[in-house]
Amino acid sequence: MKAVILDAPRKLRVTDVPIPEIPPDDVLIRVKASSLCGTDVNIYSGLFEWPLPTRLGHEYSGEVAAVGNRVSDFEVGDRVVGENLIGCGHCDECKAGRYNLCERTPQLFDTHAEYTVAPARSLYKVAKGVEWDVAALVEPLAVAYNALERADLQAGGAVAILGDGGIGLSALLMARVKGAGKAIVTGLKPHKLSLADRLGADATINADRTDIAQAVLDETGGRGADSTIVAAGWPTMVRDAMKLTRRGGSICVLGLYHGREPATLEPMDFILREQTIRGNFASPNVWSAVIRLVERGLVDPKPLITHRFPLENAEEAFKTALDDRKKPVKIVLNPNM
Repeated sequence: MKAVILDAPRKLRVTDVPIPEIPPDDVLIRVKASSLCGTDVNIYSGLFEWPLPTRLGHEYSGEVAAVGNRVSDFEVGDRVVGENLIGCGHCDECKAGRYNLCERTPQLFDTHAEYTVAPARSLYKVAKGVEWDVAALVEPLAVAYNALERADLQAGGAVAILGDGGIGLSALLMARVKGAGKAIVTGLKPHKLSLADRLGADATINADRTDIAQAVLDETGGRGADSTIVAAGWPTMVRDAMKLTRRGGSICVLGLYHGREPATLEPMDFILREQTIRGNFASPNVWSAVIRLVERGLVDPKPLITHRFPLENAEEAFKTALDDRKKPVKIVLNPNM
């Protein structure tokens, strides 16, 4: 089968590798769509340190091609999506339902390929009416949904989303479904902020031109956001989030930070304002709810998809992701199509 291999930063190849064997509790999946995550792109560019060579990809959809001999919940032909942080299923964190924090099982990170193998317990069926490309975006939608839960967004509340990438825009879609009274998106890319406007943001703020904390306070009558999502990894993001979130508000941080300088924050800001700050890693226990929203048409991530490439053009796909002139948002690879 064909698979994407990254040998060194910006040195990628599509090559033949063996179709993986199927353990008894696992499922072989013929990948239909695999979306480029920001993490993929940052590993490709060398921004994130990562053991190389490596496979890439974890936002995917596909069709069951074969099942292990102990699998009874899936059969050949089922349409599926799957979590990439799976957990061992046996440790204390897994038993408590926090399988995203399991340290024993590596994450699935190899879906930019014609086939992938995943444990049956990580998979979910999706209806035939959901397009493959759309189904592949269940993963970032689930991450965004979970972040809004951890940020305690309530119906009618004001949410500030710091970051205009795939997760930030997914958070905007989910905030609307969850009944946000006001949704404010900040970011650096004009084409992404324009998309946020079209997706229903009440206000968009260019962080390159404006003090985002003051701008959010202005948009909320000086009160601040009830809930804030930090979906970008800039050094000052958490500090800015504390300034623009109201007293007693909640902040969820999920933008990965790999900068050379330490991130900055002011502890007194959230002590005196009694703010709650939570981290968010992946999307445990929310996939079924998110899939139902997509199947019912209540959330449509299709406008996020700006480019599609066949698997053999993966190099071009990654270069496009780094080229602002082409206005990329979500880029999908389509093997087996």
